[in-house]
Amino acid sequence: MFKSELKSIVVPQMNHAWFAGFLAYHWGNEQFDRPLLDFNSFVKAVGNHHLGYGFFDIVDFKSLDNIQILDVFRKDCDAIVGDTMSELIIKFHNVRLIKKRIGSRGGEELKKYLDFLQNQITVGLTNRKILRESFLWADRITNLCDKVSFDFCFERPTIAKIGVFQKLGDKDQLEVEYKIESEGVIKVNPWPFMQSEINGYVQGYELDSYPQTPRPVIIPFKVMK
Repeated sequence: MFKSELKSIVVPQMNHAWFAGFLAYHWGNEQFDRPLLDFNSFVKAVGNHHLGYGFFDIVDFKSLDNIQILDVFRKDCDAIVGDTMSELIIKFHNVRLIKKRIGSRGGEELKKYLDFLQNQITVGLTNRKILRESFLWADRITNLCDKVSFDFCFERPTIAKIGVFQKLGDKDQLEVEYKIESEGVIKVNPWPFMQSEINGYVQGYELDSYPQTPRPVIIPFKVMK
């Protein structure tokens, strides 16, 4: 769960993932290609990459040790979406996160699970006409959508850059900058989405009664150039 840095509000991991998927759904324009992967499967994967947490989670993920976070990774990767391509995309996402975790904190158990997960991916790619590189290409978009949602759900001012590929076949990545500002404003440059502006809301809950009595709170967002 995400605890707002401005208000007594929490956002469950599932709601954070939904916002990431909402951004992924709007991806693509004349300057930025969509992935080669089935787009419906891609959006489902991004929007459901934290099924392992369940609804109304109380996991303070920033305080988890390696054994605890390994359990979270396993649950996310074992979750059944009902779409094998979506499940494979989620595994690519988790491989990236696990590598980052190992790079900062080490962990033999994490390394073992990483090897296991990479083997699962190799098996999942067997007999598919889509190459591993296409999944890695799409994973850059997953990363950006995930990070924007991640920082937004904390309601903290943020400026960050994430590398993505603009066009299919590109070997070099372009850095896309996003800014989390006040009043739910999120500015993205260069602009990778279909619409000129994206509006909506993330549903959070009042902290003092969560999760026993979830009281919804609307957290509006405006994604703009």
